[in-house]
Amino acid sequence: MSKLSQRLAQELRFLRSKLTRGNVAELAWVLVGQTATLLMGFVILKLMTQMGKEAFGEYTLMLTISAFLGLILYGPVEQGFIRFYYHYAHLTRTAPFVKLMYRFLVWSAAGFLVASLLFSSGALGLGDRRLALLGLCAGLFVISQKADEFFNTALNVIRKRKENYILQGAHKIVTAAALYLLYRQGQLELVQAMLALTAVTFLAVLAKLLNYAKHIPRDEPPLPDPRAARGEMVRELRAYVLPFLIWGVAGWLQLYGEKWILAKLLSVGDVGVYAVMLSVVNVLLNIPNAMLMEYVNPIVFRHYADLEDRAELEIGHRYIRVTIALVLGLTLAAIAITSLAGRPIIVLISNESYTASASLLPLLSLGTGLFLVGQAMCSMGMGLNLP
Repeated sequence: MSKLSQRLAQELRFLRSKLTRGNVAELAWVLVGQTATLLMGFVILKLMTQMGKEAFGEYTLMLTISAFLGLILYGPVEQGFIRFYYHYAHLTRTAPFVKLMYRFLVWSAAGFLVASLLFSSGALGLGDRRLALLGLCAGLFVISQKADEFFNTALNVIRKRKENYILQGAHKIVTAAALYLLYRQGQLELVQAMLALTAVTFLAVLAKLLNYAKHIPRDEPPLPDPRAARGEMVRELRAYVLPFLIWGVAGWLQLYGEKWILAKLLSVGDVGVYAVMLSVVNVLLNIPNAMLMEYVNPIVFRHYADLEDRAELEIGHRYIRVTIALVLGLTLAAIAITSLAGRPIIVLISNESYTASASLLPLLSLGTGLFLVGQAMCSMGMGLNLP
């Protein structure tokens, strides 16, 4: 038997050994939850594209602003939260660490709200009331989205999959209902849609906050010097997070910068067409990849809680190797599907007016898949505190 065959056989035995009843039930909730989220995402996308290519293009550009904050601020901090949650749980400092994350959410939201108000005031000063209203709506929308994403991550970190996906499913259903109501009333325009999305998301954040708060340990010993402990946590997080901030700018340019180039060189309507194509790739690659990472990351980083335990580290390494192989398989499957049925899928989730460049879908799938494979490879450095 070749070395490669032996390694594959070892990894398969490793996976079978981890298929306990609890792990299977947890994985089932991930699969069911993500499938429901995916289906409702189709419905929401179908409704949003009915605003027209121009309005959907503007909405897409707003999402790039949300993504920018995610890559340079919220995303890195969430990665730090995932990495260090079990580390501080091991030190019986879970509650102070969670409170530090809450402080981050509040202060970052306040800062972005002030920036949105300044932008809107400037737009009003220039006499553009629509841009002023849109800027304020975008600010509130981004704040709500990032808070929601944080609590999705937080519930996954403590492996409360059932609660998380029930809340996510309810969030998607109410969002779709609100958009459909606007559509039926002939009021499905960008500002109204943004306000509806924001209001529903803030309700979802409140529900997830209350649910997550029930799981924070309340029997930990008090810290002798809470201020010093918080300072130590900030320093440790800062050292871990800084490389993600640097990477975030380059990552945003690679993942989202082209939408602004398209808006400048072509039109906002073309951005809408491109966004629908990327939504197909998102369904076939990003969502399954996110589902995989949501399931695997808390398990992986639990094995990195103590970097001196070589046996635990090896288990974490094995999970990472299996993850890389699965992401590569997803990429190949997405290329095959978009080659055979890209155009019908676009029509299914939007309408015929978005199909002009459907032939490029396999290429978009390849590029996105290779990026995700590279991200999966980075898990090793993240686990070893070497991001």
